[in-house]
Amino acid sequence: MPAFRHFLSLILLLALFAPRTATAADEVRIAVRTGKAARVEATGLSAAQLQRLKSLSNEQWAKVFAVRVATKPDADGEKLPAMLGRWSVQVDRVAFTPRFPFEPGLAYRAVFDPRPAFGGKGKPVAQRFTIPKGKPLRPPVVTQVYPSGSVLPENLLKFYVHFSVPMSRGEAYERITLHEAGGKQVPRPFLQLEEELWDRSGTRFTLYFEPGRIKRGLRPRAELGPALEEGKSYLLRIDSRWTTASGHRLTKTFEKKFRVGPPDATQPDPKRWKIAVPAAGTKSPLTLQFKKPLDHAMLQRVLEVRTPAGQRIAGTIAVDRHEQRWRFTPRDDWKAGGFVVRVETTLEDRSGNSIGRAFETPETGSKKTAIPQTVELKFAVAAP
Repeated sequence: MPAFRHFLSLILLLALFAPRTATAADEVRIAVRTGKAARVEATGLSAAQLQRLKSLSNEQWAKVFAVRVATKPDADGEKLPAMLGRWSVQVDRVAFTPRFPFEPGLAYRAVFDPRPAFGGKGKPVAQRFTIPKGKPLRPPVVTQVYPSGSVLPENLLKFYVHFSVPMSRGEAYERITLHEAGGKQVPRPFLQLEEELWDRSGTRFTLYFEPGRIKRGLRPRAELGPALEEGKSYLLRIDSRWTTASGHRLTKTFEKKFRVGPPDATQPDPKRWKIAVPAAGTKSPLTLQFKKPLDHAMLQRVLEVRTPAGQRIAGTIAVDRHEQRWRFTPRDDWKAGGFVVRVETTLEDRSGNSIGRAFETPETGSKKTAIPQTVELKFAVAAP
C-alpha cells in the first residue's frame, strides 16, 4: 500500500508540473487594462506557448492577436483593418498596446487566434470591450491643407492633408476628390499608391498628383491633359465619411478652394533668401524669408541651425506666411558669435523643384554634375 501511494503521488506531481501543450488555447482569457496607456492582454498561456510567440513578426502577430473596432453588437469586425500597435510577451501573458489610444465610449473586439502560431491547432478566443468614457477627445476634423495659398502653380506636385486625430488607412483615394469650379470632377488627378503615405502619428497624409499629368510629353498628359490648368479655379474636397483610426467619421466635409497660376520651373535659391538675425541674450526667432513658397513638411526637417564647429542648436521651428517664412526659436538664449543654417539641397518648392535639381530636368548625354548634399548660410549674432 505505501508503494502504491508513493506511485500515485508521483503521477499527481507529474500531472501538475507537466508542461501544457503549445497548441491549446482553451484556457486563454482576454482582459483590458485601462489607465494612462490602455492595453489588451491575453492570459492563460503556457511557458512553451509564450516562448513560441516571442519569435512572431508583426505581420504574424496581427493574425494571432488582433484588435478592431466593433461596428455592430454581433459583428466580428473583420471588415475593418486591425489596429496598429505593439505586441509584447511578458512573464505570464501577451499584451497589445495600440499605437493610437482607444477612444472612450467606442466598442472594440479583440481576438486571440492560436492557429497561425501553433500549426493550425486551437480555437480563437474573442472579447468585446469598451473603454469607459472620460474626457472627450478632440473632434475629428481636417485642420489644414498645404500648400496653404489660394493661388497654386499649374504643375503643383502634392498636397499635405493634416487631421486633428489619427485616421484609418485605405480610404484616402476614395474620400479625396478634385473638382472644377462648376462642380465637374477631375478624372484621375492623383497618384494612387498601394501603400498610402502617412506620417508616424497617422495625422498627416501626403497626396501626390499623377506625375504623368505634370511632366510634358508623357502619355497621361497627352490623353487627359494636365490635372490643373492655368487660369481655372478648383475645389479639393475631403469627404466627411472618412473614418478615424478609432472608427468615427469626420465631423464635416472639408473644402479648399484655389485658383491656378502659371507653372513654376525655377529652383529655390538660398542666396536670395533674407535672414533676420536675433539679438544675443534673447530667445527671439531667427527668420528666413523665401522668394516663393516652399514645401511645408520639408521645411520642418531639412533645415537646422549649428555652430561653426557643427554642434546642433536645439529649438523649435514654425512656418507661416503661406510657407514663405521659416522661423527658428532656440531652446536657450542666443550667444554672441557665428552660426550657420545648414540646408539640405533636397528642399523643394510646391512644384518639386529642389535646390539641387529642377523637377523637369532635360535628359542629356553629358556627365551629370555632382550636387552637394547641403548648403550653409552663415550669420553672426552680435554681442549686446
